[in-house]
Amino acid sequence: MEFTNAFHIERASRPWSFERAQIEFCAGLCVKDQRAIMSYGILDKHARLMVIPTETINRMLRPTLIPRWVARLARFKSAFKSALKSALARRGLHE
Repeated sequence: MEFTNAFHIERASRPWSFERAQIEFCAGLCVKDQRAIMSYGILDKHARLMVIPTETINRMLRPTLIPRWVARLARFKSAFKSALKSALARRGLHE
């Protein structure tokens, strides 16, 4: 995934795996000289490194199209939670 400075998802890839293992996870990422160096774990036993060109990653990423109503709903939920918390505090109650 690629995020904006405000941490909104801008681009994402389809799901993929390092080695198609049952358990695997990315532990680190470093980008240097047009290469991405990823450290990852397999089956909670093995640590490995993968080096791929950043252009390969860019080709995998696609713009995400989140409907505007989803963003509005998230803002509404945040505002509602804040108002509820204030109302409860005024009455000496907790969430």
